[in-house]
Amino acid sequence: MTAINSLPQALVFGYDYDSVMHYGATAFSKSGAATITTLQTPPPGVVIGQRTHLSTTDIASLNVLYPARRHPPVLFRNTGVQRVVWLGGRDQDIDVRFSCAVGSLNTTQTVNTALLTEGPTTTTCTVNSVFWALDYTYPNTTETGWTNNGIESFTGSSPVMVLNPGLIAVFQTAPVL
Repeated sequence: MTAINSLPQALVFGYDYDSVMHYGATAFSKSGAATITTLQTPPPGVVIGQRTHLSTTDIASLNVLYPARRHPPVLFRNTGVQRVVWLGGRDQDIDVRFSCAVGSLNTTQTVNTALLTEGPTTTTCTVNSVFWALDYTYPNTTETGWTNNGIESFTGSSPVMVLNPGLIAVFQTAPVL
């Protein structure tokens, strides 16, 4: 099994000409001549070594390395099972473990909304994920064993409003401010 830490970033995400981390084509040149030439032509509009924005891959890399606990601010009662938490940036990890409470109701990553009471409440969750160590494979691995190297744990509480499902149409047509 190949570990993520032993793979170059290009094999995980693809080569990123647009990365803010990429040196410019004339970097370190005293004469302005090219010091880096590409083996393949970069995509149209891509400048090697730009310094104006984070590329899509830069952002994806940051989300993977520094994931965050995410949650919906609103749940609609009696609308089936809904997610109450997820680990942003780690959507492809197969062995993330969730322990949550929505108000006084203990649950995991999802909640049966028929069991909720309408009104303001709090979602408190702990999300555990295998720490990216040398013996952890990403993404879509079938390995479900937890490493001995450690676990990343993300714990926090967030307000959530449980609303009547009759208000779904109001939210769908409300103007975005």
